[in-house]
Amino acid sequence: MTSENSTPLPTWRYILALARYRLPLYLASGFLASIMFYLFPLIPGLIVKQVFDLLADPQFSINNPQSPITTLIWLLIAAAFVRVLVIICASLAETAVHLVVNSLLQRNLLSHVLHQPGARPLPYSPGEAIARFRDDVESIPSFLSWTIDPVGQAIALSIGVIVLARINLYITFAIFLPLALVVIIVNIATKRIRAYRAATQQSIGNVTGLVGELFGAITSVKVANAEQNVVRHLEKLNAARRTATLRDTLFNQFLETVSYNMGNLGTGVLLVAAAGAMSGGQFTVGDFALFVSYIGWLTTITGMFGSFLARYRQVSVSIDRLLVIMQGAPPMKLVEHNPIHLLGPLPDLSQPVKTPADRLNSLEVRHLTYLYPESGRGIRDITFNLQPSTLTVITGRIGSGKTTLLRALLGLLPAEGEIYWNR
Repeated sequence: MTSENSTPLPTWRYILALARYRLPLYLASGFLASIMFYLFPLIPGLIVKQVFDLLADPQFSINNPQSPITTLIWLLIAAAFVRVLVIICASLAETAVHLVVNSLLQRNLLSHVLHQPGARPLPYSPGEAIARFRDDVESIPSFLSWTIDPVGQAIALSIGVIVLARINLYITFAIFLPLALVVIIVNIATKRIRAYRAATQQSIGNVTGLVGELFGAITSVKVANAEQNVVRHLEKLNAARRTATLRDTLFNQFLETVSYNMGNLGTGVLLVAAAGAMSGGQFTVGDFALFVSYIGWLTTITGMFGSFLARYRQVSVSIDRLLVIMQGAPPMKLVEHNPIHLLGPLPDLSQPVKTPADRLNSLEVRHLTYLYPESGRGIRDITFNLQPSTLTVITGRIGSGKTTLLRALLGLLPAEGEIYWNR
C-alpha cells in the first residue's frame, strides 16, 4: 500500500499496531467473537447425532428410565443458552474495541492536523477531510475486530473436517471441494475490490467536500447568482457517488452470494452421496443429521472467510486515504499509541501566562510577500505600519489576498519580508 508522503508499508503493520494498543481488550474480543463464536455451533450437531442414532435404535423406548434422551435434550438447551451469552459478551467487547480504535485514529489525525501550519493544514477541503475522519476511520476497527476470525474459522473447520472425515472420508472431501473455490474467486477479484472501494470512498468525499465548501461560500454563490450551477454540480457528484456505491455494493454482494451458495452445492453433493451410503448401511440417520448440521455452519464459515479477504483489500484503501491526511509524518504516526482519556477525569491543560510584552502596541510590516505555489497568486511587497489608537481598513475583492495577508501576519504561511512587533 502507498500514500503520497510516506514510505509504503503493508496493511498488516498498521493492523498489528492497533491490536497491540489495548491488547487484553482485543484478545478478549477475539476469543469471544472469533473463536467461541465459531466453535459453539459445532456442539449441537454432535448432540443431534446422538439423539437421532438413539431414536433409530430398534431397542429404544421413550419410557425407559435409563434412556439418555432427556440428558441430551438438556445439553442441547444448555449449549444454546451459553452460545447466546457468548454472543452478548462478544458484542460488548467488539463495541469497546471499535470505540477505542476509532478514538485513537481520530486523535492522531487531529493532532497531526493541528500541528501543521494553520493556513493549509489539509490537502483537501474540510468537508472531504470530515468524510475521511468518519467513513475511512470507521472501516478500520470494523476490520480489526475480524482479524482473529481466521483463527477461529481454521479451528472450527479443522474440527468439523476431522469429525466428518472419521464418519466418511469420501463424502467429506466431496462436499468441501466446492468451498475451496471461494478462496480462489476472492483472490482473483482482489484488484477490482480495491478499485471499487477506492472509487466509492472518493465519491463520498467529493459530495461531503462540496457541501462543506458551500456553507463557507454561500454569500459568493448568491452574489454570483450561481445557485442553479451549484445544484447541477451537486447532482452530478451525487450521481457519481450513487454509481460507485452501487457498483461496490453489488460486487461485494456477488462475492458473498458465490461464497454462501457454494455451501448449497455442497449440501446437494451430500444428499446424492449419502443416499447410496445409507442404503448400504454405511451411513446412519445420525450421521446424516450431523453432516447437514455441519455443512450449513461450515458453509457460513467459508463465506465469512471470503468476506474477510475482501475486507482486507478494502481496509488498505481506507488506510491509504488517511495517510494522505498525515502528510509529512512517518507512516506509523497514524497508529501511534497515545492516551485517549475515555474513562476518568480529563487531564488539566496548562494555560499560557500573559506578560506585558504580549500586548500589541505597534505592528510594522515591510515588503511582505507570499505566493501560492499552485497558482502564483497571493500578496506581494506589502508594507504598512499600525500604531495605537489608529484604525486601518484592509479591503478588496474576493481573492485579492486579504485572508492571505492575515495568515502571513499570524505566521501561518511561510511569507518573505519583515514583521516587527512592538518595535
